[in-house]
Amino acid sequence: MTSTAWLHCVTRFLSKSPAGEYGYHLEYFRTMLASRSVDVLQADIGRCAGLTEWLRIAATCAALQTPYSAHCGPSIHVQAATVPT
Repeated sequence: MTSTAWLHCVTRFLSKSPAGEYGYHLEYFRTMLASRSVDVLQADIGRCAGLTEWLRIAATCAALQTPYSAHCGPSIHVQAATVPT
């Protein structure tokens, strides 16, 4: 593999920008998504406005085809992740 091909792979697949773990309401996350400043949105159910807001954020990510990841609190997030959006 040439160095150019390697650089392309690294840039395309390994340089994703996750963010959002300190957000606490849907509008904050919408702003991030609208600006295309994040590749993977992370929301923390313990910081955002609870389960309902966490699910709204998940639905917004789904609508915009942006990957969504739970941040911290795995025992809480696993239950929330089973709720269909």
